[in-house]
Amino acid sequence: MKYSVTGRLTVKDKEVTVERKFRKMRNVRNYLKSLREIGLECSELQGEKESWSTECRSRAGGGRLDVKRERVERSKGKEGKGD
Repeated sequence: MKYSVTGRLTVKDKEVTVERKFRKMRNVRNYLKSLREIGLECSELQGEKESWSTECRSRAGGGRLDVKRERVERSKGKEGKGD
């Protein structure tokens, strides 16, 4: 599983596009907490099994981030390759 975080945030009058991927939901939550360092306060994740969203706000901007769960298909080594 991978979790992709996408969205647009306005920070200090600059619009920033966010596209990040994480392997664990815990890392997504840590990333949202780290946004406090640049002055953004994000709400709790709202949603269900496959997708969530959060609103981030600050004095000089804000925005919305969406989190989606993606399945990653792994190759099984040498199987499937022609000889």
